[in-house]
Amino acid sequence: MKELLKTGYRQGVRILSHQLPKVALFHASLLLRKLGLGLKNVSAPAAVQRVADFLFYNLRHMRPGLVRTRVRGEQFFIQLNDPCQYDLVLGIHEPEVAEFIESELRNGMTFVDVGPNVGYYTLLGARRVGTSGKVIALEPDPEVLAILRKNIAINLLSNVQVVHGAASRTCGQARLGRARSSSYSTGLYCEDAANWIEVPRYSLDSVIGRLNVSRVDLIKLDVEGAELEVIEGMSEILRSDRPKLIMELHGQLDGPGAHRAVQKLKRAGYAVRYISGSHIVGEPNLTQSGGVE
Repeated sequence: MKELLKTGYRQGVRILSHQLPKVALFHASLLLRKLGLGLKNVSAPAAVQRVADFLFYNLRHMRPGLVRTRVRGEQFFIQLNDPCQYDLVLGIHEPEVAEFIESELRNGMTFVDVGPNVGYYTLLGARRVGTSGKVIALEPDPEVLAILRKNIAINLLSNVQVVHGAASRTCGQARLGRARSSSYSTGLYCEDAANWIEVPRYSLDSVIGRLNVSRVDLIKLDVEGAELEVIEGMSEILRSDRPKLIMELHGQLDGPGAHRAVQKLKRAGYAVRYISGSHIVGEPNLTQSGGVE
């Protein structure tokens, strides 16, 4: 019976989404997300919270479409049927990451956003570095890339350079898994891929060299399990520029089972620490220099 109810709800979402306007669907989805968050805030019974989460995250079965809204006061497009993007609108997406990026960037700096999705941090970085600075955003999914470009264009940002491709250790082609659940789970090691596509891949060293960037100050990585490959593809940047890094970590930070990307950073003369339960910051040791082995 439970599975029948779940299936019925998903089918109902799919059918209803074709009958209602996008604006109505957007506001209903936002309201459902707020309801789920409110239940967590008042410590509602776990079973009730699970039901609310199920109802919200299965909105991915809605028809696809773009909705124009506002994020941090800026005009912004999100995907109607991507539940994770509603947290961008509510301003609750990875607050520690946003705070760190905002605190580190200054006018004239260069910020590299690896895995920008629709541009939440790209736009934040562009405002912080100003017209004398530069943001480079590498996005592999062509559909998400199109939304990223729209968000850059609608806000008249001239200091953002977009690169279509996945960051990796070498240049060439890669298979990208598009996730069923959300575009935020799409990646080279996607575990719930709806389909796989071929995309370009580049080392960050090659991208920075091709764009003639004089210096990189901050790099943000959100690459869904490909952290090691990306770190290995930026050895020259780490050696010469010594930028700070912030990345989502899919693995351990310390001990014998520490993630190999973390081990690489430490061997390159970086101190690594958590800033949230799933994000780490790498900062160059002032008394040590080096590159990735």
